[in-house]
Amino acid sequence: MAGERVEPQCVLPADPEVVKQDGNAVLLRWEMPADDFWFARGVPDDAKYLAYRRAIREAGADLERPIADEPVAKTDEEREMWKRERENAELTFGSGHVRRVECLDAALFAHQHARYDELVQPTEFVATVLRRQAMIRVYFSTTTRSRSAPASTHSGRRRPAPRMSGSCAASPRISGSRRSG
Repeated sequence: MAGERVEPQCVLPADPEVVKQDGNAVLLRWEMPADDFWFARGVPDDAKYLAYRRAIREAGADLERPIADEPVAKTDEEREMWKRERENAELTFGSGHVRRVECLDAALFAHQHARYDELVQPTEFVATVLRRQAMIRVYFSTTTRSRSAPASTHSGRRRPAPRMSGSCAASPRISGSRRSG
């Protein structure tokens, strides 16, 4: 995160099309020119997003591969949750090349963070980016269901932990997994 460049043009168009909404679940779509800045290192000039990034940096969690001190699980539910987290970490960091966040990644995360404070209520979203000639179309799907760890798994020292899935701007992303034809 150190040395991230704030880019004023790194902002999603204001009104995405609501493709579908069902209770807390929503599917949004943006269409915009495939300008080079979307795929360059740079982050939105968004106060809430920048505060989130600062909190991650100050917590010492600005790492290429986040370290998770897995607590001793006390229930079957906690054991299952940490099993999924280990599997997710292996998928995320087990192969491929992890790179730093780019503008589009950061803008999508900033959109979700504006909806739900990711330090208080971590959530997940999925974004699919389709590129054709001079246009990109972004489908963004999310729900409000939080996947935060049960309170009993937190250590005495409260610090934000970067999410390893969904929150693509919280940690680096595997390159090449979002661009298509």
